[in-house]
Amino acid sequence: MLISIRKLVQDDPTYRVVYERARASRQRVTTVYDLSSRCNLFCEGCLYFNRDGGHPGNADSTTGEFDALFAAEKLRGVNYPVFGGAEPTLQPALIRQAARHWNDGMIHTNGTRRIDAAIPFRILVSLWGGPELSRAWRGGDNYEKAMRQSVGDQRILMNYTVNAQNIDDIHRVVSDCAKRGLKITFQGFSPTADYTNYLKGDGDGRHDFIQSDSKDINLAMTPDKCAASIVAIGRAIDQFPETVVFTKALARWTFEGLARSVKGLPDNAAPKECIAATDARHRHYFVDGQQAGEKSCGHGQVDCRTCKTYTFIFPSFFGYLSQSKGIRSAGEDYLKGHAVFDYVYNGHNRPDWRGIDRHAESSASSKLA
Repeated sequence: MLISIRKLVQDDPTYRVVYERARASRQRVTTVYDLSSRCNLFCEGCLYFNRDGGHPGNADSTTGEFDALFAAEKLRGVNYPVFGGAEPTLQPALIRQAARHWNDGMIHTNGTRRIDAAIPFRILVSLWGGPELSRAWRGGDNYEKAMRQSVGDQRILMNYTVNAQNIDDIHRVVSDCAKRGLKITFQGFSPTADYTNYLKGDGDGRHDFIQSDSKDINLAMTPDKCAASIVAIGRAIDQFPETVVFTKALARWTFEGLARSVKGLPDNAAPKECIAATDARHRHYFVDGQQAGEKSCGHGQVDCRTCKTYTFIFPSFFGYLSQSKGIRSAGEDYLKGHAVFDYVYNGHNRPDWRGIDRHAESSASSKLA
């Protein structure tokens, strides 16, 4: 595939820019910092909370303690911090503190609280469908407020988590984003161990972060739901190319390829393509300042074999395509995927997303055999 990439880069200046940005991204050193152990929503199968709201390190550290940690981390070489937790915007002082150490990074939020305009980080606002589904599966409707507060803020990218119940809402949400001048990207619902056990009927049935009262109606993806997701995202890309920050090849990989890429993976083993799990420079710190010992990705409760978060989508996609043998369509998918990857992380510095180019996607592009 390297030969086809070189040819594309030589022939097309747009691809050349993307390629240079892809090379520059190799210098990025990321680490996850949980800033808060509290949240104002109760999302179904929350990646942060275990059953009954427990989580390792559930006592928030002070601003001074985080300031010392941030200073040490910057000296260690971290140049792209990622801030999460339960809801990091409940700790605005810590976000301001982080901005004194870094001028680049990312905040994951449910979008219910406005972030100071002086904060220079990319902001990923989580969406799970329209208002009705938000109320049903997140314990509260963050949809309208998140949409309203995001308008005009170039730091913000809406991040739609596709689950088994919200596929039909994709068109409506993307259309709303288009009308408001917002951009949107995708990932897939990744069930925690608690959620999987609940669906199996294990445990005592008492889960603060599982709203479902039926094991037959849940958010876990199935093969038919994955297939429907690929179609729905593809239609959204066709209809709203200026709004959707994703590609059809990425959709196919997320909802078909990932499952095959981790087939046979042993229990508790991280896929070799997952940079967040295998890069020794990447770490994960809990809200008490302690470093995670088992998983550094920040998704410790998720079985890697069912993970569809964007942190695994991109590196596994690029790893898969890098094994292709001189196929032009694979080279195009690789570069277009990197354009999405680059925009997800750094698009707040380039808010004029127009897609990588206007070349039609090849019908043979990334057929996942």
